[in-house]
Amino acid sequence: MIKQVFSPRLVQAALYAALGLFVLWAAIFIVRPVDSASAAPAPAQSLAPQAYFTCTPIGSAAFSNRIHVQCSTAALTGVYWFAAPNSDSATASRYLSIITSAMIAGRNITIWYEPTANGTAWNCPPSNCLPILGVQLMP
Repeated sequence: MIKQVFSPRLVQAALYAALGLFVLWAAIFIVRPVDSASAAPAPAQSLAPQAYFTCTPIGSAAFSNRIHVQCSTAALTGVYWFAAPNSDSATASRYLSIITSAMIAGRNITIWYEPTANGTAWNCPPSNCLPILGVQLMP
């Protein structure tokens, strides 16, 4: 028969102590306080979302100059299409990820947009398309 050397409570206490020491070490050596005098101010957001629309996405696409989503119903402005330029590829990728996740899961998204904005430079004419300022996956 094998003799038990350490009790389970002792092992658990030792693990918690090791975890506590790691957190303390991380707080001291990894997380460095930021000097408020040298910290850069947060950039101002250029466009604040002016309107939002809850959309059931029925199509999405990625092109060389934009990503877009088609909603099953029109927004109050009569527009079914919302798009974002690929000039900021990280943001466009995040939008497309949320949109495709909603389509796969059969969930709605909320789209924040600027009703007076113009996206014709990346083929989003205001007559049938509005620029996306933000996207949220709904529960």
